[in-house]
Amino acid sequence: MEDSREYRVAIKESAIDENSPIKRLVENSDSDFADELTYQSQGQAQLATLRLSTLGEKALRLQSADHDKSRFNGYIVSTGQSAGGYGRTTRNASSGWEHKRKQTLERDDFECQECGALGGIEGDVELHVDHSTPQFAGGTDDLENLQTLCRECHMTAHGSHPETCRASVGQLAAKLSTFATDAYLPIFEGSELKNWLDETMDMRVRSGDVRDALTDLERYDRFVQTHIERVWENPFTEMRHRDEYTVYYVADSIDHPDRISYDDGIVYDGQQLYRGDLKATQGQQSALDNFR
Repeated sequence: MEDSREYRVAIKESAIDENSPIKRLVENSDSDFADELTYQSQGQAQLATLRLSTLGEKALRLQSADHDKSRFNGYIVSTGQSAGGYGRTTRNASSGWEHKRKQTLERDDFECQECGALGGIEGDVELHVDHSTPQFAGGTDDLENLQTLCRECHMTAHGSHPETCRASVGQLAAKLSTFATDAYLPIFEGSELKNWLDETMDMRVRSGDVRDALTDLERYDRFVQTHIERVWENPFTEMRHRDEYTVYYVADSIDHPDRISYDDGIVYDGQQLYRGDLKATQGQQSALDNFR
């Protein structure tokens, strides 16, 4: 049964800045609309988010605030995807290639037909529409000849990717587990892990596989996922901004996860970290490498 208490929501700056109709509502002094909203339930907040998502240029989603200490229950954030999840295609596209592209994405449920990665409003991968039979070989724009691919699969199909093997979810999970074991303080920003895997593995690393590997590590209590918020003020506009970061850490190595914060990188108990090591140590090592 859904909690009957009020559900407080804040609209993130990015959701306002990337959606001009919502920005006008917030800035309109005659409007009752504000960047902090209260609903009777989470379900009502979710429904309101979907309605707001149809107003602007960028799709929105409701994000839980369970992992931070703010007074809000959730945040309305921008997904970075065009409203409707069509990428370059506008929601009102009605002619030519853009119309065919929209039809293909909808038919394929915004899912890569090669690896299953999800895009659109519910996913976060960049989707392309590909000709199964290339146009230079006589392929047409008929729907039967079009398929949805993620960016990485599309690049591979056209020879733009190095011809290397794809890392499996199990290989990625094992690599991440070893990385965490060797770290000084195993606390990582989510994007750091993907970048590190790209740099250290000889195989292709797909974002969806990294997410699955992290989910497996969480399932077996190896990693814990949390979200930390940084509130900062732009010195020129004097506007306050909120940024949220997804962070992973090894539970039995971090005694006080409440001391994890963000200030130009992960900070734990006053120590600046980069990829699980002291940031100062990283800088000293880089300087030593340059000297050599």
